[in-house]
Formats: sequence, structure tokens, C-alpha cells
Amino acid sequence: MQRVQNLLNRFLESKKYFWVVLALLFIVSRMATWFYPYDSDHWIFYYVGKAVANGQLLYVNAWDHKPPLIFEFNALMHLLFGGNLILHRIFLTALAILDIFLFYKLTNIFTKEFFARNADKITRVALLLYVFWRSLSQFTSSANNTENIGLIFLLLMYLAFFKFYSSLSSRVKKSEAEGSLKNNEKKGFLHSPHAQVSRNDKSGYIYLLLSGICLSVLFYLKPNFSLLSLPIIIEIFLLSYRSIKKFVMNYLVFGIPFILQTAFWILYFKSQNALEDFWIASFAFSSAYAKSTWSGNVSPQKVFIVMLLPLAIPLLIFAYRFLRDFKKIRTDNTYGFLFFMFLSSLALAFGLGSFYPYYFLILLPSFILIIAYSGEVFLKIGKPKNLVLVLLLLGGMVVSLGISTKQLLNSFSGSVKSQLNEYQQIANYVKANSNKDEKIVFYDYGAVMYQLAERGSGSRFISASILLLDERDQYGFGLSDAFINDLEKSKPKYWIISKDEDSLYYQNKKIILYMLNNFRQDKEFDDYIVLKNKDFCRN
Repeated sequence: MQRVQNLLNRFLESKKYFWVVLALLFIVSRMATWFYPYDSDHWIFYYVGKAVANGQLLYVNAWDHKPPLIFEFNALMHLLFGGNLILHRIFLTALAILDIFLFYKLTNIFTKEFFARNADKITRVALLLYVFWRSLSQFTSSANNTENIGLIFLLLMYLAFFKFYSSLSSRVKKSEAEGSLKNNEKKGFLHSPHAQVSRNDKSGYIYLLLSGICLSVLFYLKPNFSLLSLPIIIEIFLLSYRSIKKFVMNYLVFGIPFILQTAFWILYFKSQNALEDFWIASFAFSSAYAKSTWSGNVSPQKVFIVMLLPLAIPLLIFAYRFLRDFKKIRTDNTYGFLFFMFLSSLALAFGLGSFYPYYFLILLPSFILIIAYSGEVFLKIGKPKNLVLVLLLLGGMVVSLGISTKQLLNSFSGSVKSQLNEYQQIANYVKANSNKDEKIVFYDYGAVMYQLAERGSGSRFISASILLLDERDQYGFGLSDAFINDLEKSKPKYWIISKDEDSLYYQNKKIILYMLNNFRQDKEFDDYIVLKNKDFCRN
């Protein structure tokens, strides 16, 4: 065992071999994301983003239940790469490498505070774990979603705040050196409880402002991401509570980007007579959706929980080791910051109501840092307890890689591949029998058919799921009526739907009745049928 420990130490000390192994680990764990099957969510976001890039009004001409920024991001991706999926995934991989670099910088801050020795080694262990877990397909999905983009701004938010923190620390230390403060230090990022000293130099506020900008972006990617700013909000309070002026100033600087962006979106959508559409799509629908997930009406939660267990089980043990030192929260603000990072992550996790693994991607920084807090476990694996814990973690990694690999296999075989082949056959039929400006309805989940057929949706609502939820769970937004009104105006030529009348989306009786009254069967495939608008049948 000592020999294994020596080899591990040499590996962690070797720059050459470490970075080669890290790159290989990234490739292996990312493989299933690169070859992820044609994904419904990817093409929903892209479809709406493309519409925005082409000058259509968000939530009026193209609708999905997210705030604006994920669609603006996809609008940019459309302008840069069009609908080329390979280029999309290269771009998203570059963004993943960026957030890995940012995590490395963040981890360096924590390990240097927690460990007098071996900080670099433990940083590298944490980086290996982060690269592995954040690259698995169950956490990334297709990589085009709010969580993947949000990771960058989450890490930047923390790093910018620590820059602000360190600017205070350097000035405090200077004051202490000049004898203006007593030597009564609290361990952590800001090495003094006297950080509230009077300062004329306001240059550090630019970092607090940048941190606030990142929070604003996180909120308008997904509002509940803002929960992860809890440690910053608490630290600002601890820095400012002795002075009302500093209290107001610090929170104002941190909060002004959110206020300005909120004002911008309100004014913009109000000017377009679409303020209610913005409110429902960005906030109200998602709030109602959360209630549906908590009631168990949306997805098979047990399957998702099982997929999370290989990470959750070892994490719980590392979290227990971390929480044993809870008393440090009074004396070590590095520990306190990580504690509130972890607390806010748990609040977000349990507040979601659903356990889709990709929802947990944005929580991985705090989870891996909790593991890194006990990083010396990896440097002393000769101890039986440490060895068991490391083996448990490695076992979880192997199982998780197996789960991730399933998506890789789905791209080349099985029911998912068969479904895509059928989609392509349907798309080819639609393209051969319609003009580019004619609309279609794909009454199922997602926007894959619109991308394959190169035809637009007959309604702003491009996924049947949101219509079903609103109607079945009685949200009261009237989306099915709006959907029908859209179709009355656009007169879509084709309607594609599952042949199985017991399938989920047949539950929306209002829309099915409209379909039966206005469309008739035109072409049958293995699992789907194509119906043709009766108006076109008369021509």
C-alpha cells in the first residue's frame, strides 16, 4: 500500500503526467456527451434562439418556459454556427474547458486556506474529480442547457467576489502593518475581523460589481440559480453590518446589475405588448411546473435517484467529515463560505422537486470542494478508513461512467437510434411534400422534427409537454387555446403524432379533438402517423 501511495504522490507532483492523464480523463468521460443522441432540449433551445436571431419576438413567436438568456445564447450560437450540431458541440466543449479552468482557480483559493502543506496535490485531486463528474452525459445532457452555461457564471461570481475580498484583505493587512489595527485575526480569505475599516480606495468595488453581473446572468438563465449566491450575501452582511453606509453600498453594488437587467426586460417586453408572456414563460409556468414535479406527475424520480447514488453515497460521507468541524464557522470564514455554498446547493437540490441528474451539474463545484476539504484522505490511503472511502468513491466513478456510456450506445443502436431513423424518414416525407414556408406540427416532446424536416412550427408552442401540463394540471394559463389560435392563423400542412392512442400526449383532449376535426391521416410509419390538414386535402 505504501508503494501505491508513493506512486500517487509522484503522479500528483508531476506536471507532465498529471495534465496528460487529466486530458485523457476528460476525453473518456466526455465521450458520451460528444455523441449524445439527437436531443429534444437542445433543439428546443436552438429553435427558439434561431427565431430570436431572425427577428421574431421571444414568447410571442416562439415559446418555452425559461427566462430569456438561454435563448439569447442559442441565438448567438445560430449566428455563429447555424444548425451544425458538430460545431455546436465543439463550441460547448470549449465552454466546458473554460469552466474547468475556473474551477481550478476557485479550488486553489480553498486548498491554500485549508492546507498548509499539500495544497497543490489536493487541488489536483479535486480537479480530476471535477473533470470526471462534470463531463458525464447524465450531468451534461447534450451540454446545451442552462446548467452548462450557468456553471461558467457561477464560478466567475465566486472568483470575482474573492477578488473583492482580497482587495479588502490587502488593505487591512497594510493598515495592520502600520499599527492602525490590533492583531486580532480571524483565519480565512479576509484575515481580519476589522475589514470594515474606512477606505478611500474604491477600486475593489469593480470586482463586487462583476460578481453581481454574474448573479444577474444566473437569475435570467434560471431563477433558482440565484440561491447559490447565499454565501456571498452572508459575507457581505458580515463585512458591512457595522456601518449602514457600507451595508447599503455593498449590497447596492452587488445588486445593481440584477436591478438594471430586470428593468431592461420589463421595459422591452412592455414595449412589445408581451409583458404577460414574459412573466408566464420566465417565472409563473416554472413555478407551477415545480408543483407538478413535487406531486410526482412529471417523471420517474426513482430512476433519477438511482443514477445520482454513485456520487451521492460517497459525498454524504465526505459531507459528514466536513460538518464535524462545524465549530470552525465562527473562526474560519473560508470554512464558513464553503459551508454556505454547500447549504445553498442542498437547498437548490431539494427545492427542485425533480431529480433529473443534469439539474445537479451546477451543484458539482460545491460538492467536489466538500470532498476536497478532506483531501488528505487521498494522501494517506494506507489508513484503512481512508482506503475504504477512496475505493467507495472510485467505485461510484466506475458505475457513473457506465451510466454515462449508455447514451453513447444509444447513438448507435437500440430504440433511441431506431426512433431517430423513423424521425428522419418522416422528415424526408414532409420535405418531399411541402414547401419551406409551410408549417407543421410535431405533437410530441421537443423540436427534433422541426430541425430534421427544416420546417417551422405552426405554433409558438413547439413542445406538446407544456400544453399537456397546463391543461392536465390546471395551471390556468390557457396555452392549449393559444396553441389552437396559432394553428388557425398558420394553417400547418402536416401534423405528426404517435400512433399509440394511450400515449401521454393524447391526454390533452382539447387539442386531440381539434386535430381530429381538422386533420386526416396521410401517411403511416412504424410508431408515428402523419396527418394532413383538411384544407390542403381539398386543393
